[in-house]
Amino acid sequence: MSILSGLESLGLGDLENADIFESKKEKKDDGNNGENGGNAVIKEEDYLLQKTFECPVCDAEFKQSVIRHNKIRNYGHDLDLRPHNEGVDTLKYDVVVCNQCGYASLTKFHGPMPRPHRNLLRENIMPRFKPMKMENVVLTYEEAILRYKLALMNAVVRQAKDSEKAYIALKLSWIYRGIQETLPKDTKEYEETMETLKAQERENQKIALEGFTKAMTAETPPYAGMNAETLDYMLAVLNMEAGEYAKAKRLLSTILSSPKTTKAHRSQAELVLDELRSRMK
Repeated sequence: MSILSGLESLGLGDLENADIFESKKEKKDDGNNGENGGNAVIKEEDYLLQKTFECPVCDAEFKQSVIRHNKIRNYGHDLDLRPHNEGVDTLKYDVVVCNQCGYASLTKFHGPMPRPHRNLLRENIMPRFKPMKMENVVLTYEEAILRYKLALMNAVVRQAKDSEKAYIALKLSWIYRGIQETLPKDTKEYEETMETLKAQERENQKIALEGFTKAMTAETPPYAGMNAETLDYMLAVLNMEAGEYAKAKRLLSTILSSPKTTKAHRSQAELVLDELRSRMK
């Protein structure tokens, strides 16, 4: 199954099997997480506000839910830097979508784009796109998944950098992990559902690993906003998750032996190295 499966509901089913990291030279065209940190008063919508965006493809103006960052309380992150926030999974709201033409992008990449990229989206996404249902202020995880897949498809079509496509896949893997953490124990076929979600998380991690590995040799920093040191760290974690323990260990050794490594990066790399050693046993 393609990681982009599900886009047929938006009219983009014929693009689902696109090669995410296809070389440009080969192209023919130049749910509510349900938890409020123990606070029964504050609801997910209390962390949200409506923001107006302008579509860089069709020029339409639209509103959608974004996070009120001044209300967010962070309490740590996973080894791959997925953040943990109280009351709301902020990752669900990190994709900007124009429901007029099918444009989608991570918030950090939203903005004006070169005319050739705009034309590619107008030619390949816009004619096929079927508007999605956008009735609720609060997004479910299923709605968030569809948005991330649409953003990844947009990135593939407009020939975005490998680092951007990899970063979208990484964040999509975080979405699948969020579902696992909030899936009710009484869910029908709970074990089977969890296995499917874990498989989807791993598949997106593999896509992220492939993209970041390509980016390291073909791009210059920053890589989707990350400096070289952070990218090395991310590659170490993703290689560990993929079972490539030797590669992960080499990357961690490079980070820990570098005099330029900050104290925070060194401490985090040591945590990953401990986890790596535990898995290697």
